[in-house]
Amino acid sequence: MWELSAISNRQWEDLPELKKRKGLLAERLREYDWTPGPEDHDQMDLTMLKSQISDLEYQSRQKIQVQLKMIKGQLNSLQSQKQYWLDCLNIYFRKYSEPV
Repeated sequence: MWELSAISNRQWEDLPELKKRKGLLAERLREYDWTPGPEDHDQMDLTMLKSQISDLEYQSRQKIQVQLKMIKGQLNSLQSQKQYWLDCLNIYFRKYSEPV
């Protein structure tokens, strides 16, 4: 959820730290004893937790991929604009650098 919030708020610089926090949390969850006790006959909570974690991971990955695709499009557009302006400069200098 932290990653989704950071992505939504375009706080890209926070993502590495959030990934570390997520790793630490995942490590703690792996260390937890998930074996059901005598009163815990239902594994529904564990299944729901795993499902929610998987869903949040998928959402984060999807949002990051969408943002990367958008950034790639912006870079391509900027490269096209750069080439256009270089072509304009070449035409301008060719036109005005020729002897009259």
